[in-house]
Amino acid sequence: MTDTLLVTSTQDSTGKTAITLALGLLARERGLDVGYMKPKGTRLQSNVGKTLDEDPMLARELLGLDSEMHQMEPVVYSPTFVEGAIRGKEDPDELAEVVREQFETLADGTDRMLVEGAGSYTTGGIIDLTDPEVADLLDAEAVLVADYARPTDLDDVLA
Repeated sequence: MTDTLLVTSTQDSTGKTAITLALGLLARERGLDVGYMKPKGTRLQSNVGKTLDEDPMLARELLGLDSEMHQMEPVVYSPTFVEGAIRGKEDPDELAEVVREQFETLADGTDRMLVEGAGSYTTGGIIDLTDPEVADLLDAEAVLVADYARPTDLDDVLA
């Protein structure tokens, strides 16, 4: 059975990718087979006519994975995608099924699956795929990463 951990955050650029990949490298050092997925790609760049998130590409390189990008990032959460979702052009149930199916493919044969959340834990609400909803869908434990500069920052963590 695969142990699954979702790394999420209260906001963008808190170090989710660094923490996720560090956990993956530590698990590999301990002899575990590791898989990676970022269900909603949000850090987008164009690469040979396709829009891809840089984080799964980095994970594939650092963790030595041969998974296909469309498996690692089944939902390209671009502004165009969000606009279509607002207009009702995306079916949340179908998207959840795609995420679940790709996860099962990636998790096959692994000891630990690392799932990286999108920008913040609320990203994906328009399609019922916030990070807490993804954690439920994939039966994952979660780690919440948050910036901390002053005591009131704990409000975001405890909310």
